[in-house]
Amino acid sequence: MKALFATLLSLTLSLQLTFSQSPYDLSTGTDLPILGGEAILFGIDIALHKKFPAVQPEDTIGLNLLKIPGIDRHVVKNWSPAAHRTSNFFLRTFPVIPIALPLVAGRTSRHKMGVTYLMVFEGMLATYTLTELTKLLAKRKRPYVYGRSAFNENPFTQNAQKSFFSGHSSYTAVNYYMGAKMFSDFYPDSDMEPVVWATAAIIPAITAWKRVQAGKHFVTDVLVGYAVGALVGVLIPEIHRGLN
Repeated sequence: MKALFATLLSLTLSLQLTFSQSPYDLSTGTDLPILGGEAILFGIDIALHKKFPAVQPEDTIGLNLLKIPGIDRHVVKNWSPAAHRTSNFFLRTFPVIPIALPLVAGRTSRHKMGVTYLMVFEGMLATYTLTELTKLLAKRKRPYVYGRSAFNENPFTQNAQKSFFSGHSSYTAVNYYMGAKMFSDFYPDSDMEPVVWATAAIIPAITAWKRVQAGKHFVTDVLVGYAVGALVGVLIPEIHRGLN
């Protein structure tokens, strides 16, 4: 994930920004605070990760299911490697839409691909830092920690208490929703808009449900992850459209 951020940033900085008709624009008064805030949060995330503990055997003693919200309790029995692989498949596709969309947009939009890719970078980094920092602060144990037979296959790691909230859900949602928002702004009169938005809603939802089926996340983990990703995915393009 961090390597992907670095690649996107390098691509953004290497592109020449030429100004012509486009749905989006940049502003130092807007983008510098966004990037600066994200850089600070990213640094905090790196620092906290170095001290983040793994789940220890004694941490699993006396876990109380009654402390889990009712909507989440049934998930502790879930375990499906196949669902896990499916969720990973959708996760790997998540950068494709917003990165590829400017390449198939009209000529005047392609003139400002650098602006668009900077938006993608901002959206991805915002979602990453919000997701990871929340995981580190919440320290919520994953469902498989409660389902001991499944936990035997995932013993005593940092990842075992990074359940809230779901990164698969937030990362997939941010990019599919960002792709849908960009499509709407590039092609406001397109008859395909309902299909695009439906796809943007359904694929992250499938990803989220597969994370629950896999026993990797509680229902509340994926609901919050989906909401955060969708919000960032719509908000970042809307901010930059308002600058044009």
